[in-house]
Amino acid sequence: MDIVEVLFPFLVRPTKRSLPLPPLLSVLVTLYVFAPGAHYVVIGDVHGVSAPSVCRSVEFLNMVRISSTPRFLSIRLTCNL
Repeated sequence: MDIVEVLFPFLVRPTKRSLPLPPLLSVLVTLYVFAPGAHYVVIGDVHGVSAPSVCRSVEFLNMVRISSTPRFLSIRLTCNL
């Protein structure tokens, strides 16, 4: 399953007020931040969006990622030493 398909319900905005980033661009920008750890200004310049838009996208997707961790990640709590 594509990551954008999984996150799409969280990313779609009911209105176009203040020109939100499209879901695909929002995911790409956030992954670009998480992978190399580049600055928001550099990423914004590469993708043609402002640094505050990159920041909002990263902040929102990070909250979604944290809240849906149990759905995508299972951690073994037992340890046999």
